[in-house]
Amino acid sequence: MVTRPWQSRLGPSLVGPSLLATVSLLTTAGSAIARSVYVPACEPTPPNHYAVIVFAPTYLDDIRAVLPPGATATVCAANPSRQDILIKIGHFPQANNAHGFAGRIRADITTAVEVRNAAGEILPSPFTPASGPAVPPSPPNSAGVPALY
Repeated sequence: MVTRPWQSRLGPSLVGPSLLATVSLLTTAGSAIARSVYVPACEPTPPNHYAVIVFAPTYLDDIRAVLPPGATATVCAANPSRQDILIKIGHFPQANNAHGFAGRIRADITTAVEVRNAAGEILPSPFTPASGPAVPPSPPNSAGVPALY
């Protein structure tokens, strides 16, 4: 069993009703032996909208503290069978707004952030300086992540 550092920190009180948690505890002599957490699949982004994807679910509280009015942050799994857990923020009707918020997250919280369209394609930021790379570096474990967000 692969242990991910954020699994023990996720729970209904931390992520709210958007996370359906199934917890199974087996006890022997009063000690916990196993615990599993189910994270639902990410909902698709509506057509002509954009989502900010953060590949570091441990930053949920920090992200919620800076959310723009009307935006939601959801912990979900891009690939439920592998439990590729991420934070999806959206749905932004304009790409520039999504890129602006992603830039704030990148500067203040974590660099493991992308903007994706409804088809799941990564959008390069229009705010990237000409001397810098056109596409931000790939976040950890993003290889093979389906376009489910």
